Amino acid sequence: MAVEDGRTLAGASADKGPMLWGGCFHRRTLGSRSRELRILRISKVEDPNEELLHWAQVMELEKAYYSTTEESFDTSVGAGGDANAGKCWEGIATEAFFCLTIDPSSKQQFLGRRDRDIHDDILLETLESILHQQKTSSTKEVIAITFSDHIRGGECDVITKGEAQAINKNNRIRALQFVFRRLRRAGLLFLEDDQADRHILLSFEAVLKPALLQLLRDYPQGRSIPEIAGAILIQDQFKCIPLHWIETSLGHLVASQLVVQREESQLFFIK
Repeated sequence: MAVEDGRTLAGASADKGPMLWGGCFHRRTLGSRSRELRILRISKVEDPNEELLHWAQVMELEKAYYSTTEESFDTSVGAGGDANAGKCWEGIATEAFFCLTIDPSSKQQFLGRRDRDIHDDILLETLESILHQQKTSSTKEVIAITFSDHIRGGECDVITKGEAQAINKNNRIRALQFVFRRLRRAGLLFLEDDQADRHILLSFEAVLKPALLQLLRDYPQGRSIPEIAGAILIQDQFKCIPLHWIETSLGHLVASQLVVQREESQLFFIK
């Protein structure tokens, strides 16, 4: 197995024994520094456009980081800013997934960055709107979201006419394309039916919790975290969720006494 690290294919072989989630696949020494490749997420790419987008991101990494000198590799202010922005967004996405809320301080920090994206406002605005829809739904069933509904919702706020209105609409379409793509990649939205333009909001309570409970019912002999993660991440709707969401979800199920974990085997069982 090999991993594209932005410059070339790096051998991805385990140091010892079987490979575990989060385990080190490859270690490469660079002078006094070392670089490690760890498996934190596995995604199955089916859309050729997604593969092209992934390659563009790899090339961006190559230009931004791997082409720099060794002295500047880990001292770049921009790199630190990108890392902080990534952590802030991951925190927002995690809270949205588990609590259907966005912490005001996290929102302020995310929108207060100097290097913020021009679409970040509408990203959080759209996410808050979707979370509100789910929280106020009369049932606990997952809600359906369509791209076209959000386009029409924005048009209600537009007062301009003619060419200016067309430009405004086109700008909103581009912004929402960015938003929906970002939410899908974060594991918060899943395109359930592309013909009907129907997305669903992925959340712990409405989607992942039932899936985990059903999985453990199907395996009364118990499942380990790698086995559970493999069975969940292979499903299309979960292909973009982070591994730690699965681990955290199992912790919630144990705390709520719906699931137990045996100390000797570390396997999870339905209670």
